[in-house]
Amino acid sequence: DGGDEKRKRPVVHGMLVASLFSSVFGTLVPGSVYRSQNLRFERPVRVGDGVRGRVVVAEARAVSSSRTGEGVICTCRTTVVRAREGKEGISSGDDEEICVSGEARVWLPGATVGRVC
Repeated sequence: DGGDEKRKRPVVHGMLVASLFSSVFGTLVPGSVYRSQNLRFERPVRVGDGVRGRVVVAEARAVSSSRTGEGVICTCRTTVVRAREGKEGISSGDDEEICVSGEARVWLPGATVGRVC
């Protein structure tokens, strides 16, 4: 059956899946600097699975120091989701399941809170 066939596909390394977050920050927020990231690997992602990375800003705090200058530290909730078994493609809500979740802290040099949120 389809479930047995899916389990035969190799599992993608979790850090490769989690690299979606760095790609999101680097592409959508040029100049951003990763400060930290924690991760929970909740479900395997297999070769051929369609996934989507999500980043939600949970908090933005202005910072200023003589060493780094002014900017904003953002705390973000991060997830990688895939369609539930038996569903085609990536949708939203009940039809998807979380594969990787965590929290990232990102520094946006020169930004202000009003421009971030």
